Amino acid sequence: MMRTLLSLILLLTAGSALAQGGDWDFAAKSKEKCSDGSQMQMNACLRQEYEQSDKKLNASYRRLVQLLEDPSNLKKAQIAWLSFRDATCTYENSGIGKDGSLYPYGWNACMIDVTNKRIRDLDMYQDWDCNGCPPRK
Repeated sequence: MMRTLLSLILLLTAGSALAQGGDWDFAAKSKEKCSDGSQMQMNACLRQEYEQSDKKLNASYRRLVQLLEDPSNLKKAQIAWLSFRDATCTYENSGIGKDGSLYPYGWNACMIDVTNKRIRDLDMYQDWDCNGCPPRK
């Protein structure tokens, strides 16, 4: 009886973890949207998707800057994040030749993923209300 109960708990836990697996890929919707066509078409589609994510990022960043009394630390963090983003995507695509047709797809998918995660964080910062949080206007 105990074995059956433990097996059931493990099965439910594993199923829950698998169900959440897609939550980690913040570019999944864009990759799905851009999955049809030639490699060049998919690359161009993902580039457009990244440009949309970048616009959302800039809007979220501007909103947060406007909320803060002193946004200087946020500005430093954002500059550091830009370096992190580029280094992350360089690392993630280091196995793909830069001159190959797959590189733009991998690069843009990574840029979308990392950018969308940053948007999530910036939006979360806008909602923060705590002791020790950056002072608001």
